[in-house]
Amino acid sequence: MHAVGAAAAIGDIRIVQLLRNSVGTSGVRIAVEGNGKQYTAVTNDAGQATISGLPPGEYKVHAELDSHFPIDRTVQLHAKGCVEVPIFMALDRRIQGRVLTKDGLPAANVAVDVRPIKDFTGDSVKADADGRYELRHFESGGYYLGINLRQSPTRECLTRAGSIRERTIPRGLP
Repeated sequence: MHAVGAAAAIGDIRIVQLLRNSVGTSGVRIAVEGNGKQYTAVTNDAGQATISGLPPGEYKVHAELDSHFPIDRTVQLHAKGCVEVPIFMALDRRIQGRVLTKDGLPAANVAVDVRPIKDFTGDSVKADADGRYELRHFESGGYYLGINLRQSPTRECLTRAGSIRERTIPRGLP
């Protein structure tokens, strides 16, 4: 009985990485910071990682995988405890770019529009002072990307697994 009471007050942080199809992904880089120390791990083929032997306290958990949005969580680990941190790695399907004038200068406050090829609704953002824009949250498929989509688009932008492919569309065709 005395051995149990004398055990070190350490615990574990377990990462459980989930995808929509409930299959884990290996290679997710995990960084954990707390109590003035940093720890790292990489998820295994089941999408899991464990960092053991941690003293109690607050920990910041950061997970990242190429072509996915990073995840940040803060957890509290109690003495002799275990914290399970479920993470969902979402594909990064942002469309980013820069709008320039014909003279090559940034075009600030220009509305950049995007809409699915088979739909007339979409999203719009304004370019910042450097002409940069970012549109988020896309499903796979084809999109029109342009400055003024009330006119016939001149380029078709297809996104697949985070990549963008463009092709020129003759003026006047939908």
